[in-house]
Amino acid sequence: MTTSAVYRKAPIVEAIIDLRVNTPVEAAELDRLAKKLGVRYPNHSEVKGVEVLIESASNQVGVKHSNAGYRLTSNDQADICVINATGVTTSRLAPYGGWEALVESAHENWDAWTKISGNSQAVRVGVRFINRIDVPRDADGNVLVFDYIRLRPEFPSISSHPLFGFAAQISTKLDNPKWSVTLNSGVIVPPPLLSHISFLLDIDVYRDEDLPRNAKKLWETIGEARELKNDLFEKMITDLSRRLFQ
Repeated sequence: MTTSAVYRKAPIVEAIIDLRVNTPVEAAELDRLAKKLGVRYPNHSEVKGVEVLIESASNQVGVKHSNAGYRLTSNDQADICVINATGVTTSRLAPYGGWEALVESAHENWDAWTKISGNSQAVRVGVRFINRIDVPRDADGNVLVFDYIRLRPEFPSISSHPLFGFAAQISTKLDNPKWSVTLNSGVIVPPPLLSHISFLLDIDVYRDEDLPRNAKKLWETIGEARELKNDLFEKMITDLSRRLFQ
């Protein structure tokens, strides 16, 4: 496994820990959980669910709206917790405060979830990091995209001009067969910074089988996801990208 470096200017724009269960909780329990988490996340909004209803006899179509959960945020909007009937998602926007702080928040949110729902058996855990790599344009206003990122599409030569946009996605099992990953990369349009081209590198490592029931071992498993994510990140970037993060 590749050793991950510690970068002074890490390109992380969002870091996420997600835990899922297979037995949905009732809406009343979600309401209680939202109130309990309100101390840490004072701002909240409902996540709406939409159900399309088709009446075959009358050939009429209706739409039913329901509360599918809550999106809870801190006052600075940087810390987020999304709760719904099957789990809890904890995320931190930039500036990223480190893995330990993210895990602490996710652990507290999960503990609150399990106490109210009575369900502590996770059936899926995921660690997802969304990165934005900002590269200054050269004197001609160009950037050679693939000098900075290795997750890219292959295609025949169709133009002598530099590439200014692409999108690529792969999903696969990892060599550790209990883990899977979905990787996305692409050019962000328009770029957030003037005179730059910005690339997305989205790494979502997850496991949905043979998860431990023991709480300590569950969080050790989530730590394993972080190590896999770090290894994938290093494999997807180049030395030119690394220089940007120093």
